[in-house]
Amino acid sequence: MKLRLIDRGRFQVYAICRQGGRCDLLDHLESAIPLEDQDRKLSKEERDAVEMFHLLVSVAESGLPENNEKKRRLSDEVWELRKGKLRIPFFLDDGNLIICTHHFRKQSQRTPQKEIKRAENAKKRYMEDKRSGHNEIIEEED
Repeated sequence: MKLRLIDRGRFQVYAICRQGGRCDLLDHLESAIPLEDQDRKLSKEERDAVEMFHLLVSVAESGLPENNEKKRRLSDEVWELRKGKLRIPFFLDDGNLIICTHHFRKQSQRTPQKEIKRAENAKKRYMEDKRSGHNEIIEEED
């Protein structure tokens, strides 16, 4: 499994990538960052992406928020970071690793079971690859 470093501080925050090394989560968040510096007003979705990126950086420096508006447990193994309708499921490893599995836009009151299962399956694959030594860390863009 390929993991891309998002930020490192007290905690290390990683995003799971596809086989080729592309990271849909980071692509989505980073696409809104340059827009932040432009004079035009950002859409709600773009603002959520910018604020989520800043939240991930803050999590690396200070740890997970205690605030339930920003973090919520989805299952025994998976939590989510929240900003507006944007959600990022994640799990913890080795006490200071935060592994973000993917992102999605929440459309209803309840988190779709398929999104929770997707995150749980990603954790299972991560742990299997960790045991067999197949996790690959990508620190910077090539």
